[in-house]
Amino acid sequence: MNTDTALLQRESDRKPIRVGMVGAGATGRAIALQLGTPVPGMRLVAIANRTPEHGERAFREGGFQEWRRAVSAREAEAAINSGVPVLTDDPSVLTTCPAIDLLVEVTGTIDFALGVVLQAFQNGKHVVLVNAELDSLLGPILKARADSAGVVVTHTDGDEPGVAMTLLRYLRLQGLRPVAAGNIKGMVDHYRTPETQRGFAEKYDQDVRRFHQTVHGNNGSSQRHWVPCWPPGHVWAVLLVRKGTGKTAAGRTDARNRPRGLFCGGDADDRRLGHCSRRVAS
Repeated sequence: MNTDTALLQRESDRKPIRVGMVGAGATGRAIALQLGTPVPGMRLVAIANRTPEHGERAFREGGFQEWRRAVSAREAEAAINSGVPVLTDDPSVLTTCPAIDLLVEVTGTIDFALGVVLQAFQNGKHVVLVNAELDSLLGPILKARADSAGVVVTHTDGDEPGVAMTLLRYLRLQGLRPVAAGNIKGMVDHYRTPETQRGFAEKYDQDVRRFHQTVHGNNGSSQRHWVPCWPPGHVWAVLLVRKGTGKTAAGRTDARNRPRGLFCGGDADDRRLGHCSRRVAS
């Protein structure tokens, strides 16, 4: 069964996937907006954020008309079962609440997020990581812990590396053999600093440290790190590091095989694909 069909069936059966989200920054607000549409077969039923006002903003911008504060899993369960989403500053309310099926971790932290994810596993909850930092550092360990708990840990489609990996799966399904995958971001500049990005970040209500990671290339490098770890086979992970220079940063998982064949990119600028794939193969 396809994902869209399965979700439509859940919607028809009135058994949507009940999603709890930890973190309500810029990305969290975007997720709340999408799930608040709502997506068929899925419902955002809870947000945990250390600053509750940010969680309220996420609900409000997502189009939610009502939510309720909860300080315990029992209170949260009662509210969710009555059709009212909950807000808390304690993530354990979400990780231990029986009325939540899946947890989205979107804080961008490591120590804090690790505790949340492990507690979610212990309580039988699947986890979606929108957290490049945690996934890059501890992803394989979290996968092993999730397998032991009988739950799924994954990252999200719609952002990298999910977009590139979805394209990889599609190409392999067509019988093609991808040998390089990448996300070519022309705005990457290693000379950027938090101070050079402060004005833009404040204008668009972004965290300046996290936005700097994106334009500096740290975040993109983390995303590329995940792609060659995805089985089956080995692919190159490619990142164009500076717009207009033609330079690439690349790494592959099997040094015995020179890449030959198809290059694919997630958010890639198609005009650069041929040039970039030739550079990597040379």
